[in-house]
Amino acid sequence: MKKHITYIILKTTFISLLLNIIILYIFIESRAVDHNRMRCDMSGIAYVLVIAQHILLMLLSLPVFLNLKKIVLQNYWWSLFSFFGLHLINIIYSATTANTELSPFLLTGILFYIILYFYFIKFRQRFAIKNN
Repeated sequence: MKKHITYIILKTTFISLLLNIIILYIFIESRAVDHNRMRCDMSGIAYVLVIAQHILLMLLSLPVFLNLKKIVLQNYWWSLFSFFGLHLINIIYSATTANTELSPFLLTGILFYIILYFYFIKFRQRFAIKNN
């Protein structure tokens, strides 16, 4: 089960990262650029920030390994909190302290959370211990 949890974290991160980079590329390439006003090309920093955000999201997913304990695995809410607890704290902190410049990073994280929730449902169906 440890290998399956590792695959959940890695697959979620890489699928979300790939889709976010594609969306970012389409967004950057669709914007009209005024070359007379622009002195340097800083569009590459957006890709670095998205990659750094996904590394942070992957690190915040490490409490998923608490599902190796039977008491966490048996309880739906503890399992849900192990998947999304630190992410929820991160979202609340970012939403309360961030200004309008950081709001796109909350939007790019939504895709990560949707994919992680999909894997959470599959994980619960496969490994949840029935209380019969």
